[in-house]
Amino acid sequence: MLLLGIAMFLTSKAEKETEAGAGIAIFSISIVFIGGIFIYFGHKNGKFEEQVETVASIVKSYRRIKLFDLAEKMHVSVPEANKALSKAISIQLVEGNFDRTTDEFFTNEGKFGKTDFIYCPSCGAPFNKKFLEG
Repeated sequence: MLLLGIAMFLTSKAEKETEAGAGIAIFSISIVFIGGIFIYFGHKNGKFEEQVETVASIVKSYRRIKLFDLAEKMHVSVPEANKALSKAISIQLVEGNFDRTTDEFFTNEGKFGKTDFIYCPSCGAPFNKKFLEG
């Protein structure tokens, strides 16, 4: 349509055909521009959905993870990881709580995990992390 409008504009001799050609060209450009905007936002939204799914899978596998470590594993900034985690929680891909004192997210399974060992049975070093089954 864009080429047709330009051709009508350039080859027309009558004033009405010139106006129609210019209108077709302008309309075509506006449609192409709007289509480009939709493609851009669709691609951006698709990438965000992929990040949300990645967050959900990482959090489910670790059960307890600091936000900084989550961002590092996703190769994004901490605010982006926080935004993706918030979205995953809001659409119920993951369930859990956030400990703001340690800046750590833990799933419901990670909340009730027990530490059977306080010290390493081999060397006697103290454990400073919770160990979860599985």
